[in-house]
Amino acid sequence: MGKKLLIDKSKRNLLIFSDFMKHEEPALYKILLENNKIDEDTAEKLDISQKIKQNLPAWLNFSSQEWISDKSNPILTTDESGNKHCKLCNQSIKFQYKIKNQKNDMEILIGGNCVNNFKQLDSMIKIIKTEEEYRRYNKLLKYNSDIFDILMSDSKYLQKTAIILPKGYYDSFDKIQKKINKMLKSYIRKGKKIKKSELDRALVVYNYEQNNLTDFIKKHEPITDYVTRKTANEIENKQNDEYKNIINEVMENNGKLSPFTSIKIKVESHLERMKCQVNNHLPVEVEIVGIFFGTFVLSIQKFNDKYNFKIDSSLLLENFFRKKLQNFDTLFLENRISFEVHDVATREKLAILTESFIVSDNSFRIKEIDYRKIANRYDDDLTSNEFNEVINRIMSILEKYTIFEKKGATHLYIYKNSVLEEYGKELLLSQLDSTKKKIIKSYEIKMEIKELYDWVIGRLN
Repeated sequence: MGKKLLIDKSKRNLLIFSDFMKHEEPALYKILLENNKIDEDTAEKLDISQKIKQNLPAWLNFSSQEWISDKSNPILTTDESGNKHCKLCNQSIKFQYKIKNQKNDMEILIGGNCVNNFKQLDSMIKIIKTEEEYRRYNKLLKYNSDIFDILMSDSKYLQKTAIILPKGYYDSFDKIQKKINKMLKSYIRKGKKIKKSELDRALVVYNYEQNNLTDFIKKHEPITDYVTRKTANEIENKQNDEYKNIINEVMENNGKLSPFTSIKIKVESHLERMKCQVNNHLPVEVEIVGIFFGTFVLSIQKFNDKYNFKIDSSLLLENFFRKKLQNFDTLFLENRISFEVHDVATREKLAILTESFIVSDNSFRIKEIDYRKIANRYDDDLTSNEFNEVINRIMSILEKYTIFEKKGATHLYIYKNSVLEEYGKELLLSQLDSTKKKIIKSYEIKMEIKELYDWVIGRLN
């Protein structure tokens, strides 16, 4: 049994007849010229196996895009000599399709499975299946060359435009597209006679609608008030339950995003389009630095440092549309719970900020705890390994807390780090005396040092 082909003859011919490989991969192009096909052994010998596996789909894609059907000549051709062979695979074929390379002007006849490399020709096969249909098709082309583009246009064209369009465009263009296609295909397939005056009127309406549609897309695609097709596809994939309502709202609103609808969209491409606008309305010390599904990441510059928070995109966009972002301090303080800490570094910096605030009045200071004393108090007859294990367990208990001692007092004040972090948020944008009083009173436990030892040991048992 022969080795598996990595590049068969038809693919090889497509690559060498096109310009892409010649200019972008000259070394591979030379190898293709010297070999009719590339199997696994040949690829391994030439050390190109991995490169082919990783790049062949792209090579074929770029190469096939160079080719178009020649409008000035029939796409489907007959060969009077009866010698019908595909130029790419050399297989005998019933019909030949003429294509032309836009870059090097080469013209070749192809057929059979090779037609599937060219989407436009694949569409043509669905329209023309007999020689009689072919003659009627060419008669239409001679009458009006625009008919080629109309027949080749995707029936789902309006579902693939660069932006979501106003509902009116879907109604009017879809109606004329269906009407004219029905008229043309009825003639090609069944020979049903077309009134020239009726066809001409339909063509005028079709071209008018298409030009209006094209102009609308060109004018509005860069504007963030309009939904791109990429965003629409993301919404369908990630917000499927809401997709129809969101798209219908956009279509009914003349293609524009209302603030009400914009807030509902959580996909990254939409949030990225909104990023610049929102940043322009935030205070200079606040900036969007990251985007995830339904989430903005904000960086707040304070005390010569940066603190990063996650916030639900709908909350930030709602306040953007209500023009409340300039009062960001108030927004932040009123919605502290909604501003989630984004990273460990920010979490630590917030706790340190609160700690520094507590010790700023010189009556409090952080108490360093001797873990070894607690371990010995727990059990004074431990092996070295057992002792280290107990130390690690003590650390895991106390790492969730920060312990302060007060000047002239024997008690220790034990604060949860999570509480310190939350107060750090408040201190970030508000340093009020009332906040300081709340922080001082927010300790979890107040106890003597010996009581602390017993408290930790109780959690070790």
